[in-house]
Amino acid sequence: MMKVLNTCLLRNCYYLQSSSLQIIGSIGAVDAGLDLGKEGLPVHIGSSITSLLGQGGPDNYRSKWRWLRYFNSDKDRRDLITCGASSSVCAAFRAPVGGVLFALEKVATWWRSALLWRTFFNTTVVVVVLGAFMEIWKLRAIRERRVDHV
Repeated sequence: MMKVLNTCLLRNCYYLQSSSLQIIGSIGAVDAGLDLGKEGLPVHIGSSITSLLGQGGPDNYRSKWRWLRYFNSDKDRRDLITCGASSSVCAAFRAPVGGVLFALEKVATWWRSALLWRTFFNTTVVVVVLGAFMEIWKLRAIRERRVDHV
């Protein structure tokens, strides 16, 4: 991930096959007890997924959506990967500001104020969506308990 963010152009780095193998390898490394750190796995998964979304998906199913034209430049793709990393840290630890600071400190190669606001907006959306899913999950659990006790 860091090679892509530091403008080293690697072919087939974040395609579907390589991304899925990297994710499975990261999960296996954590399961085997290797020291990847707490945030290593979520950051890698979030970066891989956002990179695939920015490319339009895998080569076989590449989409032609109009919003993908915003990610034609390398700078915009790097910003998207940084936003994916901050969102995954935010979702994993429920810390939006921590996700932004982690992404700007460890992931972003160049700091810009626009990138700060993009990552902050992404983590805010993640907090809202995660909170809505948690509330739905709580309501479903309460409803199932009521049915079981009646």
